[in-house]
Amino acid sequence: MPTVLFLGASISQLAAIRQARATGWRVVAIDGDASAIGLAAADVGETIDFTDVERVIPFADSQRVDAVVAKSTDRAVPAAATVADRLGLPGIGIETGCLMTNKAAMRARLAHHGVPQPCFAIIADSAESDGALESVGLPAVLKPVDSGGQRGVYRIENRAQLAQLFERALAHSRAREAILERYIHGSELNGIVVARRGTPTLITLSDRLRPPGAGFGVGWAHLYPSQLS
Repeated sequence: MPTVLFLGASISQLAAIRQARATGWRVVAIDGDASAIGLAAADVGETIDFTDVERVIPFADSQRVDAVVAKSTDRAVPAAATVADRLGLPGIGIETGCLMTNKAAMRARLAHHGVPQPCFAIIADSAESDGALESVGLPAVLKPVDSGGQRGVYRIENRAQLAQLFERALAHSRAREAILERYIHGSELNGIVVARRGTPTLITLSDRLRPPGAGFGVGWAHLYPSQLS
């Protein structure tokens, strides 16, 4: 029976864990939270923080895993890429894992290849805010370079807002960097593409669901007012 390692075992991974088992996979799951609901749903559940790859790798090796999965958690993507690389398993590669989860690196790579994208600036210190705002323009979106789940994301309408919210966005960044991007008005879509042996296949393309009352032009700071208290 093939074995798959899930990095993360919260409610966000639970359905996938159950589906994997139902389709014939032996599931090994790890999570830094001993009470994570998916640990009990797996064949083997272990309390290990998936960012601690030097602990994850020998554990995965001892379980003879055939695949490693990062599901519904951006933070697990570089770890999954590293584990797969070190154990010789299929994966996206360490460099790609890092590029896809660090917005500063991702934007720089896209710019290098001439891919159209919003104007952006990286801010590591509040002293850089004025220059960033001048180059990006208003309205803008402020976000940590390496977080997920819309944590620390704010729409910026003026210089005072940027000054007020910069440290709050930075608090969600392990790299202690934020990115300021020009706000683009329009529809927001979710796309899922699977690449196998270099061939991409579009699986789904759907509208991004928004909380009730959140129309276009409403910033995340308005959607999550608790972040402003």
